[in-house]
Amino acid sequence: MSSITDLLGTKRDLSHDKRKLIWKSETVSQRRINDVVYQTHEAIRLAISTDGNKHYLSFMPDFKVTSEKTDEIISKTIKQEIGLSYFAKIFNNKFNDYLKNWRT
Repeated sequence: MSSITDLLGTKRDLSHDKRKLIWKSETVSQRRINDVVYQTHEAIRLAISTDGNKHYLSFMPDFKVTSEKTDEIISKTIKQEIGLSYFAKIFNNKFNDYLKNWRT
């Protein structure tokens, strides 16, 4: 999976974690929590699944949270709080639009 993530991210000059997440550098929203500003970035999570005969590469909408404090490890609680509002914007047809946006 790391090779696929690295290849796809590098080819489009996108940030990635070399594991399963690729994200855009543009900030889609900012939020201040406990006097720290967090930026949210559109992302896509990659996964490989199989039906026993074939393998499939799946793309799922996700997000990446960064902070003005670059050395800070962002807690799970902060990610969950930001994720609730982020995913609330992605419903049925918007889900498809989100994925189409990643194809270009």
